[in-house]
Amino acid sequence: MSRSLLTFSLLALLPSVSLASVTAGAGFSNTAVAAAPGGAFPGGMDLLPSGHVAIFDGSAVVEVDPADGSVLGTLYTPPGFVFGSFVKTDPTGSFLLFGESLLHTITKIPLDGSPTSVVATVSNNFDCAFDAVGAAYVTASPSGTTTQVYRLNLVNGATDQILEITGPTGPLAFDAMNNLYYAEASGTFPAPQGQQTIYRFAKAKVQTATGPGHLTESDGIAFVPGVTSVADLVFDDEGDLIASDSSEGTIREYDAGGNLSATIATEEPSKGITNLAFAAGNGPSVFGPFQDASGGTLVALSSDFFSYNDLNVLTPARPTLGTTPNSPIPAGPLTFEVDGGPANGTVLVLVCAQGLATEVAAYAGVTPLLVGVDHNTLVGAFVLALDGAGSVNIPANHGGAPAAIFVQGFAHDGAGFVGSTPPAAIVLK
Repeated sequence: MSRSLLTFSLLALLPSVSLASVTAGAGFSNTAVAAAPGGAFPGGMDLLPSGHVAIFDGSAVVEVDPADGSVLGTLYTPPGFVFGSFVKTDPTGSFLLFGESLLHTITKIPLDGSPTSVVATVSNNFDCAFDAVGAAYVTASPSGTTTQVYRLNLVNGATDQILEITGPTGPLAFDAMNNLYYAEASGTFPAPQGQQTIYRFAKAKVQTATGPGHLTESDGIAFVPGVTSVADLVFDDEGDLIASDSSEGTIREYDAGGNLSATIATEEPSKGITNLAFAAGNGPSVFGPFQDASGGTLVALSSDFFSYNDLNVLTPARPTLGTTPNSPIPAGPLTFEVDGGPANGTVLVLVCAQGLATEVAAYAGVTPLLVGVDHNTLVGAFVLALDGAGSVNIPANHGGAPAAIFVQGFAHDGAGFVGSTPPAAIVLK
């Protein structure tokens, strides 16, 4: 597929850029910014240590602020037009690797401003991943009918073939235990729905492929069967695998057993969700539905390959609990409202006479619930049933006695508690 020479610099010439962001799944939120003009067709994206994004915009690797899409600088400009394959940040945060599939070079881009260097030439390279000890692996398909995964020596450019898979090349990733994951690609277009597999190759198997010999599909397990056209793989800090499927228009999360645990986002199938990058959070929550946004951030590149290229910043989103009218509430009718909960689930609302200074994490199984009301001052509780959109409106009446109460809801999806609402102080006038 050809890539336009349009670059981020053209943004300054455009009066506006239309966003067509992906739709966040239940329990997640999305903020999207224009990453490039339509037609630029970026080729690779990853997060930098600063939290900014490094992206190949069609003509250069640039640093972008995901908060507003502004270009903060150019990290590398190829000597001529190329088709970008990947942009990957090494685990130490000291350099990027940029692959392209026209001249087939892989370039090291130091982040301290040192000179760039071509470290290898790998025919039809497609993706790159670093293992748990910082070794670089590259997927490539020189023939177009089989895919090779190479361990890449960044000093002398030597390659050691680790794996061979039938079909065009796909993405790869390593988990924290150094197991390798590879998503096979279809040899036909459009890809047949649900006919491809994400394979898992155990660390011990991968180690045996060092030197002569290599692994094949038979050496792995079908970790996630039934995918269609996986574009990228990334792990969150819990060890869950996140996969974007450009044909199905989905970003899905799978647990350690390969079971689907959440649909993080969706897009129209005719459009594409391509590159992914994950940043660990700094709070007690996890990157999962109905959690606090501090549980982590997933950045996803989406495009229709013509009119828009968006960066989507996806975070967990808690249900909300509030009232109409807002506090302070005069005597008379009012409505309790819950939004953003699990579809057809329930919310247990606790009513307390006192709140906590800060929220603390309690756990329902392995699910963190942030608690911000003082259970020792509990004065009441009630259960609200949510509709198919995860919402409910319950009319009530304030009789006129002044009071200050604290309420918090705990969402249940039928199988167990999945998250909590922020606590709210309600003042009755």
